[in-house]
Formats: sequence, structure tokens, C-alpha cells
Amino acid sequence: MSAPIDRSVERGDGYYIVVEEVKPRVQVYKLVDSKIRFFESIWEIPEGITYNAYVVETDSGFLLIDGWKRGFGGLLVEELGKRGVLSRVTHLIVNHMEPDHSGSIPEILSARPGLKVLGHPLAGRLLRDFYGFAGEFKPVQDGEVFEEGGLRIRFLHAPWLHWPETIVTHVEDLGVVFPCDVLGGYGAYREIFLSEMSEEGRKRYFKLAKMYFANVIGHYRDFVLKSLPKLREAVSKSDVVAPGHGLVLDRGDALEMLSSYEKWIKKESRKIVVVYASMYGFTGEAATRLAKVLEGQGFEVVVYGFNDYERPMVSELVSDAMDAEGLLVAAPAYENQIYPTIRYVLDIIAHKTGCPRVFFLHVYGWGSRVGDARSMLEELKCGVVETLDFKPSTVSSMTDSQIKRVIDFFTRTT
Repeated sequence: MSAPIDRSVERGDGYYIVVEEVKPRVQVYKLVDSKIRFFESIWEIPEGITYNAYVVETDSGFLLIDGWKRGFGGLLVEELGKRGVLSRVTHLIVNHMEPDHSGSIPEILSARPGLKVLGHPLAGRLLRDFYGFAGEFKPVQDGEVFEEGGLRIRFLHAPWLHWPETIVTHVEDLGVVFPCDVLGGYGAYREIFLSEMSEEGRKRYFKLAKMYFANVIGHYRDFVLKSLPKLREAVSKSDVVAPGHGLVLDRGDALEMLSSYEKWIKKESRKIVVVYASMYGFTGEAATRLAKVLEGQGFEVVVYGFNDYERPMVSELVSDAMDAEGLLVAAPAYENQIYPTIRYVLDIIAHKTGCPRVFFLHVYGWGSRVGDARSMLEELKCGVVETLDFKPSTVSSMTDSQIKRVIDFFTRTT
């Protein structure tokens, strides 16, 4: 490529730009966002994130694959222009229409009028709906092969990973798969490759990738399982996988990540997530005591407590719930209802990860709402449900038979 490569350009405003070769004829244009705090305005991500666009050189010019978040389109145009790429882009491939990837399209098309755009058939409609697009659009079918500038490019539909129009682009001649959100992760990384990371760095990256998967794609986990065979086939025929967020993976790391997806979805662990809310300590006392009991039974137990001194990140909680075989939830009554934070947390866990087994512990004063809790869990389509309620004065004197109910619930359903 004629463009010079900058390892990292610090902008001084909390953003970095990294342009680097992924392999011959393929460059990543990475915007590193260390200022963001809430991904999708929901998920706490103090680690930040990257937005990755890719440029592929062909015999007739360049392909631009995906883009940057809305609000940064002008910056991407500037970077492509000063490297001599923009004027030679022949096609824009849209893997996913969410505006953290497609948000730069208006500026790109303004700078390159007449540019040919390719994507899922639904993407054509969304381009019009989002950005008023009225240019040339080529819908691509599942498995369709497109040849351009001496390169053979195969498109794979990956519906609901995590939007209905998601596709994966496989540049077969170069051995690169571009899956956009699939196989992505959180983290404001200026590095390019996961292989650059230390062993500790790898563990942290997989942790952040799991959190990203649970938060962003988890609701469509059944569709992930359906798409795994075609994803594995494409990755097995590639050298590297270049996602829209996070680090570039080699074939082995990408296959490991896909296997992790399957394990997380199938909840292949002996992990129990304990979630409690406690205003004055009674509920927290009960939850932490039972957590220790379950640890003594050989379970991996992770505790998330919402109280007057701490509030855990829901993004991390949902990540841990992703592969947990069961939930122990403890909540007080609040204004004669189930505690509102617990209602919210249970709703989002059920939506994103499912809740096959839930033991609900309720501490109340003048009126038990344990019946409401059971109805709520049934409405959330949680699987096996059991409940137990306490007066505050009896929390510290929990009986052996009550403790046994909790142990039996989790041991008989594993």
C-alpha cells in the first residue's frame, strides 16, 4: 500500500488513531476510545473500546470494510485521505448497520459520491432509514462470492449476531475473515494482535470479550449456536480474524473464542452467581452466609452485592451470569414490592443470558412479596424456581433445614 503506517497517533482528547498492517494488502484503521463509559448507553466499560475499520487493497483500488462510530466520520475520511486511500476506494462493505460501525457512512459517501455499497439485503433499507442513502447498493446473499480486483470474497449471513442484517466477509484469497461484532471485545487497545499480549493480558482480553459477548450478543445465543458451524468453517480457512471491536485474532485464538461462546451459552460450569440488595445489612448477611455454604459444597461462587457502600457493574454481573448454572438472589421488600434494583437486574439477566435455575431469598418487614417474586420469575421464563422468605430477626438464626433447602436445590439440579 502507498499509505504510510502510524503505530499510534495520540490526539490529546482521549482518543487515539492507530493505522497498521494486519497482513500484506490489509490495514486496520482503529479509533481507540478511552473516554466512553457506557456502551450502548447501558453497559459500564471503564476499559474503553475500539472501532475498527479495514482497508483491503485489490488490483483496482481499495475495499473499505465497516467504519467508525457516528460522530467520527469526518476523522475517518481525513485519515483515509491523507494516506492516499480515499480517492481509490471502489466499494464499501457494510457488515453491520449499528451506528458504532456505520456511523461514518454519510461522511464517506459525501467525500466519495457514487461509491458502490454492499451488504445484507436488509442493510439497503436501513441505509435509507438511517442516513437517507439513495446511491448504488448491491445486496449480497448467504454464501455469495463476489470477485473484485483479483480477489475472491465470500459473504456469509449471520442473522441476529446481533442484528438481523449482520454478515461476515471472508476475503478468501488473503485468508482474512471480517466478522464485525462477532469475536469482538471491550478494551481501549492500541495493540493490534492478541498474539502481542502477555499471558496475563490474554486472560484479561478473554474476560473482556466474554463481557462484551454477554452484554451485546447474549440475547441471541440460540442464533449464535446455529451460526457456529459456518463461522468455524470460515475461520478454519483463514489466517486471521479481524473484528469490529478489539484485537485481531489468529486462527487458533478465533477458534478458541468460538468454543468459548459455545461453553458460555451451554453454561458448562459449576458456578453460582449470588446477587443481593441490602439496605441495612439483613439481606446481605443472609446472602453472604449462603454463598460460603455453597462454596463449601464445591461450587464456584461469585457474589454481587448492591448496598449503601458499593454498587457492582451490571456489565460484569451479566458476564458472570452468562455461564452460571444457577442464581441465588436475595432481596428485601421496598414499598411493598420486590426491591427495584433486583427487579432490573433479574430482567436484564433473563433477557441476556437466561435463568434456568433461581433460588429467591426474600427478607421482609410488614408483608412478604415472595409470591410476587415467583410470578416475576415465571414471567421472565426462568426455569426451576424456589423461594424462601425471612423476617429480619431470623436471618442470623437461619435453620439447618433452611440451609439444606438451598444446598439441595442447587445439587439436585446440576
